[in-house]
Amino acid sequence: NLRLVGSQWRRFEGNLENKRFDEVPESKDTKFTISVVNIEENGQGGEFNIPYVLAPGISRDRDNTSVVERRLNEQSIQLCIEDLPDKNANAAFKNVDLNLVNYGRVKMFLHAQSDNAQDNDLRAFLRLGTGFDNYYEIEVPLLITPTGTSDPAEIWPAENEIDLSFDELYKAKSLRNSTKISIDLPFTTTFGKYKITVVGNPKLSVVTNLMLGVRNPESADESTYDVCIWGNELRVTDFNTTAGIAGNASLYTKLADFADISLSTRYTAFGFGNVQSKIAERTQESSFEYDISGKVNLDKFLPSKAGIKIPVFASYEKKTIRPEYDP
Repeated sequence: NLRLVGSQWRRFEGNLENKRFDEVPESKDTKFTISVVNIEENGQGGEFNIPYVLAPGISRDRDNTSVVERRLNEQSIQLCIEDLPDKNANAAFKNVDLNLVNYGRVKMFLHAQSDNAQDNDLRAFLRLGTGFDNYYEIEVPLLITPTGTSDPAEIWPAENEIDLSFDELYKAKSLRNSTKISIDLPFTTTFGKYKITVVGNPKLSVVTNLMLGVRNPESADESTYDVCIWGNELRVTDFNTTAGIAGNASLYTKLADFADISLSTRYTAFGFGNVQSKIAERTQESSFEYDISGKVNLDKFLPSKAGIKIPVFASYEKKTIRPEYDP
């Protein structure tokens, strides 16, 4: 049979080395392949290969369109690189349109296999970017899965997993902004096993591309490696459950035939939305507004025999908005 598979992931051809302005990128003569691995086609292991297994805590989805009990084919993206030089990296990216400010953590399972690399020789990185020049990068050292194993805990080691609070990204950006370093230069800090890099002015409210890659960091022996990594279940969790309220009130009064006065006020709290609203569609700020308007017939102060009409209109309104997040 013939099956056509489309992929939204493409090879990134730009410079990935986080170099300074005065450094020239080195050439990258590597063979880089983007593909998928799945449990139906790659689930059989052996002495010289590693079977594809479900990551810990993950189960196959049911096919709700089928009249019989059937599970969907669970799969992961696979990046394979041959002859990855020292101080070089390769990555794949895809374009997205995401607003992540209402979430608390980013998570992803990672697997690595190599014939010539040892644990921690290579690093995987994930970028959340507002374009390619404004991004957060999360980098983790990789444990290499031993050939022939079928244990999910060794194929998807917890040490490889990305599980990071977005607060750490915000802290890194705030720390960078408190220094005098140019925002166009990479600023890197560490948190536990992670290296967090900030470049430009990334915004989690406007994530336009995701990038997954492998880096061969600088080493004394300048080794070149062959490696394949799997990326699975890239997701965000801990969404903000803050409940918002909204209300309005109005008042109208008439003072005989002398004046008409109306007053109205409206308040909307952060997190307010309709029942059917998505998380990203909830209000991102608190707002309070009011307006007063009135009509006064000044001719009532004059004798009626004057026959003059002097209506006067006046109004005043004010609106205050307090964003929940600092742009």
